[in-house]
Amino acid sequence: MYGDMKAAFLQGAGVDPARMKAVLLAIVFAAIFLVAGFIAQQLAEAYGDGLLDKSDLYQALITICVLLLVIFSFLAWL
Repeated sequence: MYGDMKAAFLQGAGVDPARMKAVLLAIVFAAIFLVAGFIAQQLAEAYGDGLLDKSDLYQALITICVLLLVIFSFLAWL
């Protein structure tokens, strides 16, 4: 059944489903990295302005890293 669906998609879209999945996952990974980078930049600015102390900064960065690992693990599982 899957082979028929794959062939039909390939014929209709002209793109291999496995390649399309890889491209979409790469786009999602890049978007997640951009959001995490933006959050890290905001944390660095808040630390530089004195709004955060070191322990708050470390806690936020560790939370972001753990969240990224969970998201990436889930996406890799797909």
